[in-house]
Amino acid sequence: QELWRFADLENMQRIARLFLLLLATQAAVQAFFIDNFLSVPEFSTTVSVPNVVDAFQSVGETGGVGVILGGERDVRTSFINVTLPPGKVETVIFGGAFTLSANTGTLGSAEIVWDGQDTSGNINFNGIQPPVDLTVRGFGEGIFSTFLTDLQAELIITVYSGSESEASSFTVAGQGMIDLNILPAHFLGTADLTRITAIKASVAAVNSVDFRLGPLEVRPDIVCGDGVVVGDEECDDGNTISNDGCSSTCVLEFCGDGIKQTNEECDDGNSNPEDGCNNSCEIITCGNGIVEITTEQCDDGNTIANDGCTNCVWDFCGDGAVNNNGTEECDDGNLNDFDSCSNLCKAIVCGNGVREAKEECDDGNAIDNDGCSDCKRDFCGDFIINAAGLETCDDGNKMDGDGCSSKCQIEFCGDSVVNNNRREECDYNAYGEAGCSRDCRRYSTTPQPRVSTPVLNNPFPSHDWNE
Repeated sequence: QELWRFADLENMQRIARLFLLLLATQAAVQAFFIDNFLSVPEFSTTVSVPNVVDAFQSVGETGGVGVILGGERDVRTSFINVTLPPGKVETVIFGGAFTLSANTGTLGSAEIVWDGQDTSGNINFNGIQPPVDLTVRGFGEGIFSTFLTDLQAELIITVYSGSESEASSFTVAGQGMIDLNILPAHFLGTADLTRITAIKASVAAVNSVDFRLGPLEVRPDIVCGDGVVVGDEECDDGNTISNDGCSSTCVLEFCGDGIKQTNEECDDGNSNPEDGCNNSCEIITCGNGIVEITTEQCDDGNTIANDGCTNCVWDFCGDGAVNNNGTEECDDGNLNDFDSCSNLCKAIVCGNGVREAKEECDDGNAIDNDGCSDCKRDFCGDFIINAAGLETCDDGNKMDGDGCSSKCQIEFCGDSVVNNNRREECDYNAYGEAGCSRDCRRYSTTPQPRVSTPVLNNPFPSHDWNE
């Protein structure tokens, strides 16, 4: 029936926080709770007139979710005065908040002590062991921040360092919601704030109103540039200079964060390597040695042409550029194998023993008249006597009867071919021909009358020359 008191608890948890912010130089300081007010089960104490005017309860944390500095909290609730009986004062710890309430016309007080596990109503001034440091490296630079709501009384925070006499306190009074920022130097007293062994928070003179206090948490003060990573800092390199890997606001700088650092050529805020700025925050440039998948076929780290990768495109036979690294001898921009450059980008060379392009033959030498001259086949009628082809003549044609036959053989009397250039009248072959002498002259086969012509000194006087 009293749940109305926690209707705005979630909001109170967000604003009702007590921070003791610490810094450390040697290592990152870890935050810790004095009390997160998450007791299980709910803690409550009630005093009323005329029954009870003072109540004490000591609670150790066993619920698993609550955190209490020293392992135990001692709570004392007291009745001070009442003008409109019946008077009632109640303290409740639940859901991350400490609440002290009193009904109309009633004044009361509450005291919470953290002094270790002693289950005693008396303060053990040396009970928290080991002691805790509530300052920043002991230099008094930290901030003790607390948010209170519905304060119509004094809130006194007292800390002890070993004894009752070594105490320091801070007092705040006001009404409504108070936002406090308290330096350790504001604590008045003799306590050594670097070794606190007991803590007490007390509230007095609450009249017809609820007082709420959120979780008490000690945290390091977050100062970007002190060299210590704390809180929500992603980094802290001991300075507030950007472009050195850790920004001036202690946020990690990286390629892809959209901020161009001094060691970056670009930063477009994404991880797309093909949009002009790659994943190394380098401007995509042909010749940087990095193959940009969608825009480059290759990248050999230079801008030299015809070395296998030109303008970040693979050199190839037929691209019109002679790629010497690829051992091209020529490149005429096509794959026509019948011009001066073969489809293997080799120069057509007569005499290399490879029949290429328009070559009719290639016998691996530059010797003419051996059957293949100037990479053209020798033939009868080419004006070249091809000894290898057994030509004995070549008059540039394939006509018989002109001294060189159609087979490029010298014509002679008796070859059965009438050679007019040699003035043959006939051709006496091996079988003879009637009327054709052995010197390929015609003679009559009709008997002629004998005519005897005296010849002086004729050794054959009886010889008939017509025979």
